[in-house]
Amino acid sequence: MEIVPVFPEALSVYIANSGCGEIFAESAEAIGISESLCSYHKIMIGTAWTGVLPKPLLIANTTLACDANQLSFRLLADEYHTPHIIIDVPHTVDKESVHYVSSQLKNITSLLEDLSHCPMAESKLQDTIDRANRTIKAYRKYLDLRAEISLPISMTGELFSLAALHAFLGMPESEQYAIALEELAHKASLDRRKKRILWLHTLPNWQHSIRVLLENNEHFEILASDMTYDTLIDMDPEKPYESMAKRLVYNINNGGAHRRIDAAISYAEKLHADGVIVFGQWGCKQTMGMSQLAKISLEAHGFPTLVLDGDGCDPRNVADGQMLTRISAFLEQLEAKR
Repeated sequence: MEIVPVFPEALSVYIANSGCGEIFAESAEAIGISESLCSYHKIMIGTAWTGVLPKPLLIANTTLACDANQLSFRLLADEYHTPHIIIDVPHTVDKESVHYVSSQLKNITSLLEDLSHCPMAESKLQDTIDRANRTIKAYRKYLDLRAEISLPISMTGELFSLAALHAFLGMPESEQYAIALEELAHKASLDRRKKRILWLHTLPNWQHSIRVLLENNEHFEILASDMTYDTLIDMDPEKPYESMAKRLVYNINNGGAHRRIDAAISYAEKLHADGVIVFGQWGCKQTMGMSQLAKISLEAHGFPTLVLDGDGCDPRNVADGQMLTRISAFLEQLEAKR
């Protein structure tokens, strides 16, 4: 429909890397937003209250994975007097849930048509779903190759993959990106002497000390983040709404924490990980709540695991020196197992 979406978490990361995230976080706290709220959402609220974020056509969110959604988006909708729609994703992972979510997604189409005074072409939606399916398949092939190769993947690179496989999935640029990754993997060295780290949750790419430690390192490399592989299922262009609904219902973040943990174990085995870092993003109750369960389960399967508290976009909540010390000790532990 040629409507440009704004992905709030990506907006907050961009602002954080520009060096002015604290200003917006403090602006949100000044109007009564709790310090313990997820920093991504806090910065987003700050951009709205300072007039930086323009009024959107529509505010939409799901109930999946993040409980901050239910607070921040409702608050923004009240502030902007903007239509707000919530996609309710049942915890039960089955066909009935897919049908229920699919019907809600169809309602969004009707609402967007009314708001934009523009009908949606079903054929364009099908083409987009078809392109999304090709993108997912290319990324799956990349992960298959990644199991045997070494690549200098950066934290920002992993966030690119997150964006390509979610907010921008279906766009030509995302397909080109996934194909480029696959081609890069085909040309990469088969040398796997580096210690390989699977990362759970978002990545603090603004944090220079952590980037220096983990990127372009001769001894260690980041394999992937579970936010990229959370729902790599096929999509059917003949069933566009059902396909989108499946991506929500069958997402590893839906249902009990064991689904996300089981996926982490599966990908740690598939990608030949040497260790796992569970990043406890400030304010993310879901990840913090499952972190110790993940550590116990992963280590029971032979994967040393570090639970690392930090913040993906607000340096006020980060003990930089302490984080650096803990990661360094963890890497030394992995190195000792060589």
